[in-house]
Amino acid sequence: MTVYKQRKTKPIRKNAIPESLQGQVYLDPRFDTGFKELFDSKDALKDFLDGVLQLEGDDKIKGLTFSFDKTITMRSSLSKKVILGIFAKNKYIMISLPKFKKSEGEVNCSVDAWLYLLNHAGDGKELPDFGNEVLGEALERIRVDNADDELLTKQEKDMVTQEEIETRVASGILRGREQGIDILEALGVSSDLIEKARKIAAEKQQELK
Repeated sequence: MTVYKQRKTKPIRKNAIPESLQGQVYLDPRFDTGFKELFDSKDALKDFLDGVLQLEGDDKIKGLTFSFDKTITMRSSLSKKVILGIFAKNKYIMISLPKFKKSEGEVNCSVDAWLYLLNHAGDGKELPDFGNEVLGEALERIRVDNADDELLTKQEKDMVTQEEIETRVASGILRGREQGIDILEALGVSSDLIEKARKIAAEKQQELK
């Protein structure tokens, strides 16, 4: 078993772990706070970017300056569509996490390992380090048991805020569909077409859950 660097001192928490994080092994890095904590290391960010940009040998990133002063948005308005945009070395790359379907056994390179972590850290189970020491240390940074009260509170706030956004968007879409059906009825559209519209609206509502 590999032992990774821990924080200098174990956090002393005055409060219980927030309910939304109970049962979680790691902070979900698909939220701003978890992402910043995961990549709060030049080695981690370099390893991830080298993989994403497919840099090898002398082409690998040698120096790196970064700041997490601004909020990092990784989620669209609907949580099922998680997209990460990266601009580095004059390249802009869009990564859609739902399209990364590899299982643990299919991970065969560094970038696969990072994408697997980003996709599954919020699943509530231990994750492998895939033999990558830098990734292993990053996992320890987002381990819930290693987080202090401030970090846990920030993560919880991110999650609540995102949930509110998604609920409002879903409600707005649903209201829009209901109003659309009312308009069809007012225009005298046949009952068969209106019923089809209702069925489509109901199916789309299920997709949002």
